[in-house]
Amino acid sequence: MRARRRVAFPPSPLPIGEPRLLAALWLLTLFTLSSIPFLSPPGEITGRDKIAHLVVYSILGHLLGNVAWERPWNHRISRFYAVLAFGSAWGVFDELYQGLVPGRSRSAFDWMADTLGVLLGVLSSWQAAKGFGAEILIRHNAAGGEAGGAGPGHTAVPGKEPVR
Repeated sequence: MRARRRVAFPPSPLPIGEPRLLAALWLLTLFTLSSIPFLSPPGEITGRDKIAHLVVYSILGHLLGNVAWERPWNHRISRFYAVLAFGSAWGVFDELYQGLVPGRSRSAFDWMADTLGVLLGVLSSWQAAKGFGAEILIRHNAAGGEAGGAGPGHTAVPGKEPVR
């Protein structure tokens, strides 16, 4: 059986808690938006509220994905499903809460748009993280690093310790 390799990403230029802080602030923003009575997206497009749900929950999915990928890639599939489940559960909470706000209503279709948005956001953050990691490995290999990428005990950035 082949040994599993860890991908070591370079240290983030952002403080370690920033992806979590951004995700928490976005959750607070969603809660605040859900608390506004009689709120509806502007325009005359049919289904514009579903588009709004899809967009704001895509942002949530991307931010939650950034939190999930800020550590090495062990168990990335379970992290993917955990983020998807959390985002979908937040959508359920949001819809139940909106039913208590005057002028707002609960909608299973809004929840489906929320969940689809989280899925798209998580996939975009996963692709961004994979692409970023591949770019770092290519630069490292071009600078004389080991072919095949960073394995245990190796680092993707010369002179930096691997992320454990």
